[in-house]
Amino acid sequence: MHVEWQGDRKLLGDDVKQHFERELTRLGLDPSKFLVEVRRGPDLPGAHGLHAIRYLVYVIDLEHPDRDTWTLRGGHGENWIAQLAKHLVVSLARRERWPAFSSDWTDKTLIASVKFYPAKDNTVEGWPMSVC
Repeated sequence: MHVEWQGDRKLLGDDVKQHFERELTRLGLDPSKFLVEVRRGPDLPGAHGLHAIRYLVYVIDLEHPDRDTWTLRGGHGENWIAQLAKHLVVSLARRERWPAFSSDWTDKTLIASVKFYPAKDNTVEGWPMSVC
């Protein structure tokens, strides 16, 4: 099954949608349990064409409606899929409840499999590497 896409979903190419669904699957999550709503925002001042387009992505976990909706920024220079993956990994680690992973996966294996790009001060956008 696939993610349910709503709103201005045509702003995202099929490749982006497939990448998002693969990322959820890689994290052990079922894409069909997620709803994504895309809303176009105001264009970036001074930019033209595709570089000007900005949008918000709202990701809802349908299996756990009590959880907050993730709101992420999209557009040129933004990587909302990586933003969400980072939030999911940290969120799952804090809960110490891993969803439906094969038994040979461990917390460290999962966390190490997510691509983080550390800053020069050995943090990930201000987060100590030990959290990741």
